[in-house]
Amino acid sequence: CFQLPKKHQRRRKKARKKQERMNHTTSEVSFGNHAAPNDPGRMYERPGDTSKGYLFGIPKDERKRTQSPMVTGSSIIAIAHATGVTLACDTLGSYGSLGRFRDFERIKKVNEHTMIAASGDLSDFQYISNLLDELVLENDFEGDGIPVQPKEVWNYLTRVMYNRRNKFDPLWNYIVVAGWQDGKPFLAQVDLIGTNFEERIIATGYGAYIAVPLLRNALDKNPGLGQEEATKVVESSMKVLQYRECRTTNNIQFADVGSDGVKIHKAAPLETDWSIGRFYHE
Repeated sequence: CFQLPKKHQRRRKKARKKQERMNHTTSEVSFGNHAAPNDPGRMYERPGDTSKGYLFGIPKDERKRTQSPMVTGSSIIAIAHATGVTLACDTLGSYGSLGRFRDFERIKKVNEHTMIAASGDLSDFQYISNLLDELVLENDFEGDGIPVQPKEVWNYLTRVMYNRRNKFDPLWNYIVVAGWQDGKPFLAQVDLIGTNFEERIIATGYGAYIAVPLLRNALDKNPGLGQEEATKVVESSMKVLQYRECRTTNNIQFADVGSDGVKIHKAAPLETDWSIGRFYHE
């Protein structure tokens, strides 16, 4: 039978050994195996991840489970008046019942006539803020000079929240969208499962139980109230929440939007009086 020359046989044998070494190295790179100290060519895993089946930080179990809020913000109060919308919230980020961050701003300016505020998980709010930045940027790329309207932002967030809810991985927020559109104020809300509505008064969190009656009473007395009266009503409602809601602080941030655009004011402390809670002994 035909035989290759010895020179070609040696080449084939060398190539076969090289391929076997490559196959052996590749087969050893698997989940849960650390590289040997004397083999620098091997791939290393992160320390402590072998029990979870991680390779380069990627979970072997690809399923995602619904997260629970970690650092959260409390109530938002908003009211639409004759010249725009006024809303307010505190600046506390609570880690459970611990007041962890005391200067976290939960109001975001989307564009010149739109702003949002959010209760719930603050990291999810940051994610939503990034989505809105991308939305505005893509709209600006069109170059038609037409800005994103408040109602568009509201509808967009409704779709985002409902989509994440259907994946059983919701964005744990109650979002208030406020703006000025078609010569009148716009105020709406969307929650973590995509439920959405428009209203003249909106309160989230504990404020939905305490502040809504106060806001309705103010509108019933004066349906055409202006910005100054609306600010006083919102401030009074925030003061009530400060006394009764445990996960809040007296550092309050106000924001207004109207025909002249969005104005987010610097957070300032409320004037409160706790002397009624003291015991005086004569």
